Amino acid sequence: MAWIDYKKYLNYPQLEELFKIGLLDYEKFRDKDIKKISDNILTSYDFIKWPDKIDWHNHPLIKGKEINKIYEHYWSQTINYAKNIPGLITLNVNFIGGNSIIPDHKDNIKALTDIEAWRKLGYITVIGIDVPGKNVDEVGFHVKNVKKFIKTGDIVTFDGSLVHGGWNNTDKKRVTFYITIDKKYYE
Repeated sequence: MAWIDYKKYLNYPQLEELFKIGLLDYEKFRDKDIKKISDNILTSYDFIKWPDKIDWHNHPLIKGKEINKIYEHYWSQTINYAKNIPGLITLNVNFIGGNSIIPDHKDNIKALTDIEAWRKLGYITVIGIDVPGKNVDEVGFHVKNVKKFIKTGDIVTFDGSLVHGGWNNTDKKRVTFYITIDKKYYE
């Protein structure tokens, strides 16, 4: 199965609330140049050979119980709420530039799990925070080649050990929460 119903997470209403709180924090810097205030995925994981056409940045907010102090002031309400979500392992904000891709990959490849053991433990949930486009051809994700358009406010879940990727064929940035939740918290 490519996609998992996010409502199988035992505390799914907290994901819906996290979206609302995240929007409040995001408003503070919606129009700022994200590249100046975020981590570049290509340099964070420079041991991976990346294809062209990638403009992928993120704010790693929570990893395990560790709160990233660098971004805490941008996302204070979000972090304060999320740190109490049962089973939450990681919370990242992903920014994908216009006309860019997230290359096909698996989150549990050895090069990543050697430095980030959490990658083996959970399901991935994506929440659309600011998603341009109107259809899957403009902005989308796929898991095992099953494509999905995710608009602002949508919540989807999948197994990160499966091949997945994304695209943004608009001229605007796409912003999502990328969350890992321990599998034992799902039905």
